[in-house]
Order: sequence, then structure tokens, then C-alpha cells
Amino acid sequence: MIGGRRLRKRGTRGKLLSAKAARAAAVEAAGTSGAAVAVVGAVVAAEDAARTSDAAAAPVVGTAKTVAGVAAETGGEVAAETGGEVAAVGAVVAAEDAARTDDAAAAPVGDAAAARVGDTAQTVARVAVGCAGGTSSAAGPNLRTGFCVPVDQTAVEMRKHLHVDGRGYLIHRGAVPGGVCARVLRAVAVIAGSAYRIIFNHQTVDDFESDNTTVASIMASGGGGLLMAKLGGLVPDWLGTTVDREGVSTPGILLDAEAQLWADFCLVASVFLSVAGRAFGRGGYQCIYGPSLLQSRGVCLPQLPHIDQSVAMWNGKPTKLAPMNPSKPNLSLIVPLQDNTRVVVYPHSHRYLPSQSGGHLSVTIDPAWVALNRGDALLFRQDLVHHGAPSTGINHRVHWYIDAGRKASKLSTFYVNSIAKE
Repeated sequence: MIGGRRLRKRGTRGKLLSAKAARAAAVEAAGTSGAAVAVVGAVVAAEDAARTSDAAAAPVVGTAKTVAGVAAETGGEVAAETGGEVAAVGAVVAAEDAARTDDAAAAPVGDAAAARVGDTAQTVARVAVGCAGGTSSAAGPNLRTGFCVPVDQTAVEMRKHLHVDGRGYLIHRGAVPGGVCARVLRAVAVIAGSAYRIIFNHQTVDDFESDNTTVASIMASGGGGLLMAKLGGLVPDWLGTTVDREGVSTPGILLDAEAQLWADFCLVASVFLSVAGRAFGRGGYQCIYGPSLLQSRGVCLPQLPHIDQSVAMWNGKPTKLAPMNPSKPNLSLIVPLQDNTRVVVYPHSHRYLPSQSGGHLSVTIDPAWVALNRGDALLFRQDLVHHGAPSTGINHRVHWYIDAGRKASKLSTFYVNSIAKE
């Protein structure tokens, strides 16, 4: 409410509120005397805009509720200028997410919106730290990620698609706000090549090594391939500066503020772990393995079809594939940091697997190409056949394993030929 009236700025002919109009709403909101009121003003405008498009409603309203939560918890104690900046962030991120569904609105958003969000990141951090009872953002911002993963609805979708009788994968649009992904991408895009290692792509790792393919050759101009940085742990403090018992500090892979942002982003895996426990019960899910930052560069050929479930080794040789718990499957999660991230999946393939790596499916299954935008989540069974799609340029996405019990072995890759033997 602003001055006793709700901000309602609907576009004509049922179209989304444009980025320009959303920013104007934020400016109008920021002109009020109360910081919390300013935030709510921008939220109402963005939420009303979302109602004109069902496709955009989920990510926009999710962002709106997050910013509203900031307003409610600060109780108007934050300075008015801070409230104005937070209002702008809420409106810009909402417009950025909404713009993907409306070509006309897309042009004024894009990189400009991402830059605007980045410029106000420290302001949002101050609000977040204040809400959490902190006194300073010097130790790194506690950015509010605003995950949009409705528990009951998502649990129903998990039971439908990830049960042994389901297709084996679930696409959850807008799980992480686009603005958050943009900030994370800026932080991790500069990680040095020494943090990465080569993983299999159109060839196995052994084949790459025999061809003298290295991380440096892939990252060099004209190189191409798939790399992985194991930035593991649910909250990987070691990515920032660490201090030993003698007080000697060691710089991390990322600056402290960026490491905190990465850790906050990675908590989305724990959200899906909790919902999986709700969906399948029986003691919940206990283990998150990751995160891994995947980067494809240059001309990257299609990855070899495989499953994420591994097999135990005995005397240096892989054993047969063990069946997965039919009532509580181990899961994999991919969240892209960039638009147009594509993954190829083979629906229902978990029911037709060979017993040995490199074997054929017992039934030929047509692949399904899944196109993801930044912040979308692809959740799938670890025994579902899938692979990275061919790509050009540079693409970043983040991968986790979510295991039902203790961490299952991931030491070997189980390759699958998607064409059944005749």
C-alpha cells in the first residue's frame, strides 16, 4: 500500500508489465518515506504484472514474496534510501524473469537489468544481514536467494515423474531468480583453469589423455570441450579466505563476498533434498554430493549417453549395476547459470538398463531435448540415461547428487548405448 492505494500497473491487451514500467514503479515506491513501504510498493506492481501471464507468474511472484519478506522483517527500520534501492532490485529482477515470456519486453531488460541488480547487491546484503540479526556485511553478504520451490506442488510432481513408473525427470522453471544466477555467473566465470579438470564428453577421459587434450588446450582460443570444477560441500567456506589456528590467512578461489554468494546459491540443493523427503518419505534424504561447476567451451560435441548411478568396483573391475531403491530413488540436480542450456534425456530409460557399462538399452527410446534457462532446475533419477547436448561458446551450469542414504559411489561412469540390440 502506498498512500492508501495499491499500485496496479497492468499492461494493455494482457501483456506483461515492461521492464521500463516496473522500474518506474520502483522509483515511485522509493519516493515514499518508509523503506518497507517502498519495497512493498514495488512488489505489488510486479505481482500485478505477473497475473497477466500464467507462464511468468511463478518466478515473479516468488521474487515478490522474497522482497516482501525483507520488508516485513526490517519493520521499516532500514533507511529510506536503502528501501528504495531494494525496491528497484525487486522490480528489475521481476521484470527480467518476466521478460522471457514476452519478446517485446525482453529488449529493455537483458544485461542492463543484470548490471542494475549487481550494482545494488551490497545494499541487498545490508538488508539481509540486518534481518538475520547481523551488524555488518564486512564478513560477506547474506544475500536472499528467493528460491521458488512450492513444497506441496513440487512433491506431487516428484512422485509423478521420479517414481519408478514415471518418465524419470522433472523440469522446475524459475527455481532460482535470474538476477541471482547472473551474480553467481559473474563470480565464477573468472575462476582459474587450475580449479578445473577434464571430464568425459564425446570421448572418455582416457581417450582425451591419449590425445594429449588438457584443460589448458580446451580453455585456449579455438579449444572446445567439457570441464568440471569440484567446488564441493553444501556451504564451501574454503572457497573464500581461510584462517588457521596460528592466524595465518590463505586466500580462497573466490573473494569472501563471492564465496558467500556461491554458498547461498548452492543451498537450493538442500531445498530439493527436503522436498524429496516430503515426496518419498521413509526417513527422508540424507546426502548432497557436490556442487560441481560444469563449463563447456568452444565447439562442444554431444556427451556420451550415461547414467549418474555408478557401480561398485571389485578387484579393480566394475561389478554389475545394482537396482535402485524403487520407492526412494537417488536424484541428480542441474541448475544452469545461463539461458539456452540443453540436456538430452531418455524418458523411462531407467527401466530398460543393461547390467554392464557400455551395454544397450533393452528397448530403443527416442531422446527428449530439454532447454533450460538460468535459474531453471532439472531434477532426474540417477539411473536415467542422459547426456549434455552439443553446444558452442561458453556455458556454465551447476550439478549436485541428492542421495537417499549415505553417499553412493561415484568413482566410475556407467555408459549406455541408447539403441537396443536387434
